[in-house]
Amino acid sequence: MTKLKAFLSWLKEWQGLIAAALFFVGLFLGATGYIDSRIKKTVTESEFLSRLARRIQPSLIIDQNKTIEADLGACEYIDSINFVVNTNLDTVYNLSLGSANYEFSLMKRYYPIPNQIIVTPKQHLAYAPMITPLPPFTFDYSTHRGEGHSWVYEISYITGYPEEKAPPLRVKVDIIK
Repeated sequence: MTKLKAFLSWLKEWQGLIAAALFFVGLFLGATGYIDSRIKKTVTESEFLSRLARRIQPSLIIDQNKTIEADLGACEYIDSINFVVNTNLDTVYNLSLGSANYEFSLMKRYYPIPNQIIVTPKQHLAYAPMITPLPPFTFDYSTHRGEGHSWVYEISYITGYPEEKAPPLRVKVDIIK
């Protein structure tokens, strides 16, 4: 019983300090919980995610008619994108599938296939923007510097529609900072 009385008297002497310490611990936990909830709310908003994506990995989707289908921040860096079609490449290709033979020409198509893509940025880019063909086409390319700050992509091999009414070539351009 004496130990209990001693403890209670000690507690009475220090009750103000203990109450203040508990108050500040509660205040700290409440403030950090509030800040965490605000950060979580901000980070999950689509506007914030869109701005973040535009700054981290700016990109755009464009077709060979120069129609921009999606701008995800890359238009701030790119001045122009040109699709160059070499009309001297009117080669007739033969495709055999089983007993059927097909002939098609790249230039007689509804959308002729470009053999070069020239990307001209608004400012110097140390690395060439990454070009990714979108379905139904795939292609291989090599890259070299062009005039001024431009990058030239030489398309060497392309697969896709052999039909004459194929859709236009679509590419995704990613800016590498």
